[in-house]
Amino acid sequence: TLLCSLETVINAGAKIVSFATPILPNDVFLNLEAIVDDIYSVYKINDFVNLEYHYENIKKMESEEVKQIVQSSKNYLPLK
Repeated sequence: TLLCSLETVINAGAKIVSFATPILPNDVFLNLEAIVDDIYSVYKINDFVNLEYHYENIKKMESEEVKQIVQSSKNYLPLK
């Protein structure tokens, strides 16, 4: 899903592609490094198990809830 998303924005003509995530396994970092311009992550880890292992409390969110959070950000720039 991630690579498909990146391919979509690159094919749409994005001049700069950035990727942000709270946890990033090293092997994924190495693969993304060749594809995107910027990578932002709080933790880069060697042994990714699963999200529940790395988070004490994880909240399941629906897509609409995530969309509302992103759109309410002062840094949000909608696609045109």
